Amino acid sequence: GVPPFSFGEVVVGRPSKDSKMASPAAVSVAVAVFLLALIADSWAREAQRTPSPVGPVLRSRRPSPPGSPSQGRARPDRRRTPAGSPNATYDYFVLSQQWSPGVCAADSQCVSASKRNYWTIHGLWPSGNYTSPSYCLDERFNGHILDPIKRDLNKYWPSLTHAEARYFAFWRHQWQKHGSCAADVPKLNGIFNFFNSTLAIYHKYNIFDFLANSYIRPSAVRTFSAAEIRNALSDDIRQKVNIVCQRVPNVDGPVLTEIRFCLDKELATVNCQGRNGGCTKRNYYLPKR
Repeated sequence: GVPPFSFGEVVVGRPSKDSKMASPAAVSVAVAVFLLALIADSWAREAQRTPSPVGPVLRSRRPSPPGSPSQGRARPDRRRTPAGSPNATYDYFVLSQQWSPGVCAADSQCVSASKRNYWTIHGLWPSGNYTSPSYCLDERFNGHILDPIKRDLNKYWPSLTHAEARYFAFWRHQWQKHGSCAADVPKLNGIFNFFNSTLAIYHKYNIFDFLANSYIRPSAVRTFSAAEIRNALSDDIRQKVNIVCQRVPNVDGPVLTEIRFCLDKELATVNCQGRNGGCTKRNYYLPKR
């Protein structure tokens, strides 16, 4: 026969002679409870065998604070290093002036119409001994702000690889990469101030005249040593400058392309660090052709 089983005092199975028959209602309740227990036990066993569709169950933890490394963030297009932050400090500025006949001899993309017979601005760059900040602001570059000084910018701060109609792109790059990091210097804070003050500094240091005062003039034949060029500039700038030269085809020595001098945050000249780039004892100061 079928062995009896019980829920509390209710016995289900073959009754004995001494047992009392349970009421039909009590039997129905007992059977329902038993079936529910079986179903719950089956679900529990199945859950232990089947992995969660959303991955393993993790221990709860406190939510990460906003901006913490554990939260996903969009990767910026450029490395941005806000001026004044511990990882983006700078010590001085580099004012780079370029000699377009030399640059264009070294760069085949140079636009002939952009050549000048005087030194022009390449850029004013916040710099440090070990690192330099760049792309510090996401501010939109509004070129119309420069309209009052646009004529001077076209003349003294041209792009050597763009036609005049595209100088705007060169200025925008100089502002976004370098000028945006100079906001802690009041005279350079903002688009107009940055370009206008750089023009003013440029006019204080006329490299063409400084070199000519020491009889260093453009020549396709005569060469000048890095020491001669540096000494000629020190008479007027009175600080160490960096000289940049490049090798070009069909010239038997490096050609002078840039002269960089350094400024503190008061915009006074200071000694530049580093060595002269690519210059030797025989460097050409090419004339405009």
